[in-house]
Amino acid sequence: MYITSEPLVRDIARTAQNVVQGLERQICFDEYIAMPSFGANIILRFRYTGTAPVNLALLNAMETKMRKAAGARYLVNLDGAAYKACGLIYDRLPATLKAIHARADCPIPHCRFHADGLENDWQRICRLFQLPSNTPLWEIQANGNRLLALALSAHDGAPVRESICTDGKQIQCLFLKDDGSHTGMMKALCLAYRQNVSICQVLMEYQAQSS
Repeated sequence: MYITSEPLVRDIARTAQNVVQGLERQICFDEYIAMPSFGANIILRFRYTGTAPVNLALLNAMETKMRKAAGARYLVNLDGAAYKACGLIYDRLPATLKAIHARADCPIPHCRFHADGLENDWQRICRLFQLPSNTPLWEIQANGNRLLALALSAHDGAPVRESICTDGKQIQCLFLKDDGSHTGMMKALCLAYRQNVSICQVLMEYQAQSS
């Protein structure tokens, strides 16, 4: 699997180290997530470990610096705890994301660096779980020797598929309702990059509009 290949993992580690150093160690690397069906992007996620109080101005400045340090190969963001501390209401997040999907005109960024590798992973997972080859994969999460594939379904309550071992990895497929919120999240990320603000800033603006 490309998502767990040694060259990719090494490159992610180097990039994450650059980002942490660029932020003067106010953050630490948390995880990486692949999004095969949403622009072949890989997102590096970080936790805020600084001592300054969290506010939107701080998050805007930090995520802008993080993007410059990461370069073009990866998307980056801070984790949900920082956003929640800044006032994002997670109970209202699905409605906020659907509003972004409906209102925002922003194409999802495409990453050419990971396109071939993630396309192969996507199709391999579809074959393993006997899914149509065009089944959208929202995320592939790598956790040690375990992989979790989050597939989008048109139906509520789609069953979880049993784990399958491949290349020494266990893979589980979980189905999520395809309600537009996932595209909304990617549009929020795109808007944040375009406007040089944090993703939290975009989410909170639409949260206020949809209240």
